[in-house]
Amino acid sequence: LFPVLWDAEFAPYGTTQSGINRNIGIVARPLRWLTLFHNRSTTFDLNIGRYDPFGEEIPGAGGKGRDYGIRLDLWGDKITLRLNKYENSIGPQRASNDVNILRDIFFNIDTRVQELDPTAPTINITDGNQRGFRVAGRPNYFIMVDAESEGYELELNLRPVRNWNVRINGAKAKAMESNIGKPWFEWAEARKPVWEALVAANGEVDEAGRPVTWRTAPRSATAPTGETLEQYYQNALVGRALAYMAAADGKSTDTARTARANLITNYSFTRERLKGLNIGGAVRWRAAPTIGYGITTHSAGSSVLDLGRAYKGDEELYFDALVGYRGRLQAFGGLNYRLQLNVRNLLDEDDPVPVGAFVTGGIAKLATVEPRLIVVTFAVNL
Repeated sequence: LFPVLWDAEFAPYGTTQSGINRNIGIVARPLRWLTLFHNRSTTFDLNIGRYDPFGEEIPGAGGKGRDYGIRLDLWGDKITLRLNKYENSIGPQRASNDVNILRDIFFNIDTRVQELDPTAPTINITDGNQRGFRVAGRPNYFIMVDAESEGYELELNLRPVRNWNVRINGAKAKAMESNIGKPWFEWAEARKPVWEALVAANGEVDEAGRPVTWRTAPRSATAPTGETLEQYYQNALVGRALAYMAAADGKSTDTARTARANLITNYSFTRERLKGLNIGGAVRWRAAPTIGYGITTHSAGSSVLDLGRAYKGDEELYFDALVGYRGRLQAFGGLNYRLQLNVRNLLDEDDPVPVGAFVTGGIAKLATVEPRLIVVTFAVNL
């Protein structure tokens, strides 16, 4: 029993959204061997249909970028050097899963309060939008962050002889997350007076037969001797969720690598016997990423992230190789063709890579690396 199109009713369209993606750049070459460049950009994305705890729709992520640098072309272009600095920011965007899972603590407290007193005031009524936290369902509320990154990129191209090219490039970067879950701090502060004023209206009583309150109500009706709502609030919400988000503000982006470097080389033979043949390869290096942090004790006795004790993953080093040949297909009217063999991850380095760590330093998450990959291509120019 599905409704046909003309029987369906649709809600009004939401607020119109508009924005501009803009990219502006300038390149100047005051000398034959000297090039200067500067670029600025802005990006705009539509919102994603998710809400903050107050029921306000989360805006689409907006980004800003800037990069500028210099290029030198020396000795008849046998050496080309390019240095670039970049600065990027984007937000708000969804925080990592280890942060978003903290929504459950907010959910658990407010659900229990509403269970004990269904008449307790709710923010989704007082703010008028009817979408305050819990009404739209837990998955529709996100904890968001802003992300920033900056770094340098260097590229060096060498041509020692006419047929031999060597390219070296690398980058050093820093990526951070900030403004983690700001509306959730504000929402918890706004809800706290309602929670603290709780007096059960559903018939639950303490040992003396009095309605349970914020200080005496068990956190779960199925565990009457367990921790109270107030204790759960202090231990889980203040001591874990809010403390974690506050301490993580400013930490490195998950699995971000602070540096990388690549060396790529290719040699083409021109002598009669080997004419058309080329060989080459590459070396790819990645610095060890930050995969977790230790903990320290907060002044109130709670455990929080210790950004001064970062746990590092593993450096990565891979080798690639290639062999190619250019020739003519005489049987087909002298068509030009190219046959090439590429081998990525030549040494078959496929050990699991740590990408997450517990606060104790133990490995919590592993990622797999693509093993040796062999690709053969054949192309014809008509």
